[in-house]
Amino acid sequence: MVQRLRTFIKIIGLISLLLLAFNFVEAQTEEIKMLLPTRTIESVLNGGQVHKYKIEAKAGEFLQVRVEQKGIDVILKLLDSSGNILATMDSPNDIEGSETLSFVAVNADQFNLELSSFDPKSGKGNYTIKLEVPRAATAKDKRRVKVERLFVEGIAARNANQKEHSIKKFQEAFIGWQELKDEYLKQLTEQQIYYLKQSRAAQAITLLNEGVLLVEQKKTIESYRAVFEKFLTATRLLRTIDFQNPEAKVLFLAGLVSENSGNMQAALEYYSQALPFFQVVNDKINEAITLNSIGGVYSKLSENEKALKYYNQALPVYRAISDKHGEANVLNNIGYIHFTQKNIKEASASYYTAVFLFRSIAHKVGEATALHNLGKMYSQIGDKSKALEFFNQALTLQKVLGNKQGEAVTLLNIGIGYSELNEKQ
Repeated sequence: MVQRLRTFIKIIGLISLLLLAFNFVEAQTEEIKMLLPTRTIESVLNGGQVHKYKIEAKAGEFLQVRVEQKGIDVILKLLDSSGNILATMDSPNDIEGSETLSFVAVNADQFNLELSSFDPKSGKGNYTIKLEVPRAATAKDKRRVKVERLFVEGIAARNANQKEHSIKKFQEAFIGWQELKDEYLKQLTEQQIYYLKQSRAAQAITLLNEGVLLVEQKKTIESYRAVFEKFLTATRLLRTIDFQNPEAKVLFLAGLVSENSGNMQAALEYYSQALPFFQVVNDKINEAITLNSIGGVYSKLSENEKALKYYNQALPVYRAISDKHGEANVLNNIGYIHFTQKNIKEASASYYTAVFLFRSIAHKVGEATALHNLGKMYSQIGDKSKALEFFNQALTLQKVLGNKQGEAVTLLNIGIGYSELNEKQ
């Protein structure tokens, strides 16, 4: 009997220890850290984990949290002390880049911020998190919060396949990012609008092509009715993306779809048919875009003289409407053609001007591309020191933008540059 009692006591003791261990692990898992202003915390997050932080704020204060993702796609969720979700953020930047969540506290509270992985099955990744110093919310701060909400609504609508609503929200957010001078989120939003519109445009062109084939194959009353329905649906799709001058734009989009699918001859035909429509109605922006697109197709076909001809036609049109972004893009393209033809003086002039223009409008993606092109040019002519200077400038921008692929290519070129410099020494 005594032995049994001792055994029972041991079992109770073991159970108690296990419960303590379990509670300890649970406490570790549920640990909530206080997020203090200006202090940067670096942490490791596994898929399926949730990291929690507490943030204190007074009524009317503006809160802003910035997270840098390093190998994991993070979702941010802000809750009040009662557990109500107040704001979320998950930008379409995958496992790298920054996430910013802003909020104006209506009441004084201790808020909870939750960080989790977009993919619960993903491996571990790093992130850094920083809370900016809370301050009395200004009109600009309130505008920032509103624009972030529009951006999040656009993402939600996109995920629900509500493309028309998503485009509308992203367009409103894009205007906001321009006002706030947030180049990073402006570019992310611009990409989303482009992809959504291209998807709608491709649908419309498919319907138009199906209609044309139907007419060619069966010239009956029924086939004409079917064609009418297809064209009507295509028109509705194009209207959802603010189409004017539809004949020209349908032709242009047919060129774009053909180019993206690798059919360069068809792309040239469609672009060339669209061009006079834009010119007749004095639609300068689309005239310039079409001329640049024709030049781009000829460049892909290695017909450099024809590419230059159209690029040089696009350039004055962009200048006439003061479109610095378009002008810089064309100059970058012209620089590339001159570079391939070993016209270094002309290539250099085009690239330098492109860098200047991109900087003047704070377009970091374009600036990084032009700087990288300058690095390649100087590397090609044997000026390795100058090449490294431009590659390093491009690398800095690519890191800011979270462009890992661009970083990798530039780092490779930097490595080759240093290797060749050492060989000379």
